[in-house]
Amino acid sequence: MSADRPSDRVDPDSVARAAFETARRGFDQTQVRTYLTVVSREIERLRAREAELLGRLDEAERAATEQSRTDPEHLTQLLGEETARGLGTRLGLTRAIGMLAITLKG
Repeated sequence: MSADRPSDRVDPDSVARAAFETARRGFDQTQVRTYLTVVSREIERLRAREAELLGRLDEAERAATEQSRTDPEHLTQLLGEETARGLGTRLGLTRAIGMLAITLKG
């Protein structure tokens, strides 16, 4: 290869531009060049796929965070008004029982 030591990080352009010294019983330079071009394109494709998947992961994490919200408006939107009203009543009763227990303890 033209460089003494290849870098640990490979990018499509460096693969496509890689040059090798000619040896007496070496490889066919055309075949090597063709193969490096194929490898370079595959690296490009995989990097694009990685970027796409990272974007989808970010989107899914945002959606999961959004769905984890428990404010009354969001619950009403997810569960419907009747169910949310029932949950709100239960939540209110739970808080009232908690306050009563604190009052009776004190």
